[in-house]
Amino acid sequence: MLETKYFSWTYPEENDDPHFETLEGFFQQQDDTTFGLMNTACNIIIPPTSVVWNGGTKTLTWNDDFEIPLMQAGFSLKIKYGPDGLTRSATFSDGDRMIVSVPRTSSGEVTANFALVNGSTSINSGLFTVGFCRGSLFYANLPQVFT
Repeated sequence: MLETKYFSWTYPEENDDPHFETLEGFFQQQDDTTFGLMNTACNIIIPPTSVVWNGGTKTLTWNDDFEIPLMQAGFSLKIKYGPDGLTRSATFSDGDRMIVSVPRTSSGEVTANFALVNGSTSINSGLFTVGFCRGSLFYANLPQVFT
């Protein structure tokens, strides 16, 4: 069985017979991956009313849940806490990226916590980057809100 370079999608070899099941699986993998990318890259994150960055301590704090609407599900992912799973804050090192994994679908509201990663990050399903720390600055992937 052959695989694509980046996503490791499997596809039939040149003379495989029968090949329908493998080819069908290949298209399902493409569909699932593309929908997952749309669910994160084409989505927004709704921040709470207060998000504060302290460049001296490299700490981001917030006062309530972040929310990511789940496409086609009618529900949302609520992100409560930082990497410690206890507080609404995250303390960064230079080069840290704050991420969350967004599920493709759900039959109800779901919750998660943010994680911090540094360096090479494997691109897993549903990866959503919230922001990036460089020096004492935090580059947020948060929307501008118009009222």
